[in-house]
Amino acid sequence: MQIRKQGKFTSARKLVGLVAASGVAAVGLLSPAPAQAKVQETCFAPLGCLWHDRNFNGDAKQLDRSVPDLHPEGHGDKAHSLWNKSPYWMVLFADKNYRGSCISIKPAGYRGTPSRVWDLSAYETGGDDWGDRVSSVQFFQIKPEVCPEVGSG
Repeated sequence: MQIRKQGKFTSARKLVGLVAASGVAAVGLLSPAPAQAKVQETCFAPLGCLWHDRNFNGDAKQLDRSVPDLHPEGHGDKAHSLWNKSPYWMVLFADKNYRGSCISIKPAGYRGTPSRVWDLSAYETGGDDWGDRVSSVQFFQIKPEVCPEVGSG
């Protein structure tokens, strides 16, 4: 299964890397954004959290366990961003009952980086992006090999 991240965020990451490599002080770039402050209030360890809008905005769903169907609580097919602060792999499925296409988000602190996705629509599998596509979420101790990893710091 192939996963592709659309290139619209790549140039911003390269810019931040260039600024950091050049030694130029970039206090504004390194300060926590308002969205991150809101994340700290809404999503705390050991939870996984989904937001209806990009950049951790909109209605949020806190997850402390696997959920076979997000629809009854009004969160199915609505997630656009997420943060995994749990110690487990967070696997998103396109269909309820852990079926259909899937993507995985590493556990909190895995490989020393945060486990978050600012915009799920930037990732796609099978030609469909992941914005407004998550119907069920399952947590695993080991990454399922069939579900490609997404997310960044």
